[in-house]
Amino acid sequence: HNVLEMVIDKIRRLSNDVQKVLSVAASLGAEFDEYILTVAIPDSNIPIAIDQSLENKLLEHKTDGYFRFTHDKIQQAALALAPEDQQKKFNLLIGRNLINNLVEAEVDKHIFLIVNQMCKGGKLITDQNEKDSLASLCLRAGQKSMCCSDFRTAVDFFSMGINLLSSDKWRDQYYLSLDLLNAFAEAKYCIADFDGMDKYINEILLNARSTRGKIRAYSTKLSALAGRQRYQEAIDLGFEVLRHLGEKFSSKTSKVAVIGEILKTNLILRGKSDDELLNIPDMCEPDKVDAMSILNFIASYSFRARRHIFPFVACRMIRLTVSNRKPVVNFCIFSGILTGFITL
Repeated sequence: HNVLEMVIDKIRRLSNDVQKVLSVAASLGAEFDEYILTVAIPDSNIPIAIDQSLENKLLEHKTDGYFRFTHDKIQQAALALAPEDQQKKFNLLIGRNLINNLVEAEVDKHIFLIVNQMCKGGKLITDQNEKDSLASLCLRAGQKSMCCSDFRTAVDFFSMGINLLSSDKWRDQYYLSLDLLNAFAEAKYCIADFDGMDKYINEILLNARSTRGKIRAYSTKLSALAGRQRYQEAIDLGFEVLRHLGEKFSSKTSKVAVIGEILKTNLILRGKSDDELLNIPDMCEPDKVDAMSILNFIASYSFRARRHIFPFVACRMIRLTVSNRKPVVNFCIFSGILTGFITL
């Protein structure tokens, strides 16, 4: 504690501008980019402040344009220069300057820094439009964390984004709310917090305006059920979703019924060459695309847990592929059924 006070006293002997630069630099991290620091506080003379800090051995040059504090106590001392409420104002000012003055590619590169700065001062934001914009940035930061497999950090970003939305978010920011809650549920699934996942999936299913708006949440729930080896529940849910999408299945699953499915599928494939099947254009009808997605889940799960329905699912996928023009099914599945490699 005494060491920290000594460092604070040393920094306070420097000019106010140097103190301000060090305080802002400390909030950027143990290491910082001089360019970002210049954007964050454009009214300060950054080169002079850095030179004085280097002379006093508070900073050291790392690489071209990058500097770091020579000790973590120095960074802590620089952060302690301003009272907590003042520091939050600094954080908000830094975040706003970065958003307003960086080009889009730079915002994406520094998205974690920007969101963290804005959220530290988030309680000072009163305008709901600005809160919604920050919530959108939280979504981007969370998505970037998901791509890096940093799921817990993604959970934090998505949670911050959701908390910034208004109480009427499903009315005022429907699509942002849908994206944030879906992403949050997916991140919760990735860290095996299934109770947290279910809470937000249920909210999505309650507020989504269409079946299509629920598909992503249903897909997450199907994956989570299968991840816990609850295949029967996953299959039942999948068929329920398919009914909403207009794809109904008969309850008859006898071998006679299987033969009927194979014959119907053979009929639709008759006269089509391999080249024709390989060059089928993409499917355009949204409900059919969603149905194919759900059928993919059911095909995988039924092969493990309810194999007698697998041929029905595979045949339906092939008929949708040919009828609705989307080459996403491996026709080897159908060949396997016909030749008996796949046990009915």
